[in-house]
Amino acid sequence: MDRTFMFITFETTHKAIAFENKLIDDFDIELIPTPREVTASCGLALKFNESDQPQILDRISGEDFKDINLYYYLRHYEKTQVVHIKWEVAYAT
Repeated sequence: MDRTFMFITFETTHKAIAFENKLIDDFDIELIPTPREVTASCGLALKFNESDQPQILDRISGEDFKDINLYYYLRHYEKTQVVHIKWEVAYAT
């Protein structure tokens, strides 16, 4: 069974909650525990649908990306792959 989504990790819980508050009214998002395949200072990640990526990136374009990271999560049966996406690449697509 396939399971895919995108998520953003943060250095602080405060920043994770701020992003959630900024996006929750318009997108299907969820604060989740940071997947164990990724190391982050904050234990929370903001999960969202891949199809919402362009709109979410547009909404957060004025933010400081220094301490946040974007990832793509793919689980196919028992194999999990997590890909770190650089902000420059994300905005180029």
